[in-house]
Amino acid sequence: MKYIKIVTFIYVVLFFSIGSVAARQDDQRLEPLFENLLNANNRVEAEVIEQSIWQIWLSSESDTVDLLMFQAVHQMMSGGFKQAAFLFTAIIEMDPLYAEAWNKRATVRFLLGDLEGSLADVGKTLELEQRHFGALAGLGHIYERLEQYDKALQAFEKAIELNPHMPVISKKIQYLRIKLEARKA
Repeated sequence: MKYIKIVTFIYVVLFFSIGSVAARQDDQRLEPLFENLLNANNRVEAEVIEQSIWQIWLSSESDTVDLLMFQAVHQMMSGGFKQAAFLFTAIIEMDPLYAEAWNKRATVRFLLGDLEGSLADVGKTLELEQRHFGALAGLGHIYERLEQYDKALQAFEKAIELNPHMPVISKKIQYLRIKLEARKA
């Protein structure tokens, strides 16, 4: 138990040190990171850049929002999807321009089977951050679950255009192309 408290404390310190600079989807540091992501030479280099993007997206301009985000992500990772959805909703009410709160709630809604709610939240995420490759990948998963394979393929392809270093999404694209081609035959 003591170990868990220490690890949690370290995570909180790291989380807040990342978020100590006002950062969100319009952060000036994102543009060069996206350029570097496109030009990354290998998956390891791409992962470092991708993590930097996610860290910026996770940061807000508010210590309160950051704390709620930390708690919501913890709930989500622990399987407390309803509690996480409640917290993400509270964050969205406090800061409706915070794209990552919308994205995280979209994920939780997807996991809860609320595909309409998830679709709406992904739409809002992409309205706020058009380059959100995670939201685009999520959109692909939603459309795939809805058996709208053309739309799923389009979403996955847009995600790969922004981040070509997502092997799972690349495999989804290959699979859907084969599936759609077989339907035409």
